[in-house]
Amino acid sequence: MAKGTISMEAGVVALLLFVVGIRFGIKNLAAKIAAPIAGVVLLASQFSHGDVHEYWTIFTGVMSLSIVMFGFYVMIGGLSKRGRSDDSN
Repeated sequence: MAKGTISMEAGVVALLLFVVGIRFGIKNLAAKIAAPIAGVVLLASQFSHGDVHEYWTIFTGVMSLSIVMFGFYVMIGGLSKRGRSDDSN
């Protein structure tokens, strides 16, 4: 196995733990934020094959894209309270 990669068994165990955690309700905001970041870390480590420079290149690229996509989500009103009724009527 190449340096910086995870085994198939470790990946399956991590995925199963993540799915069980999602299914039975991750209520903590920190856990909801940490889970996708852990996925990006695993993706970058898998594709970099142990090269630190390539790892940080992949990681910063994916995180930059994620920040841009979140910005688009906010700009189109993704955080607005559409479902709440207005009490001013």
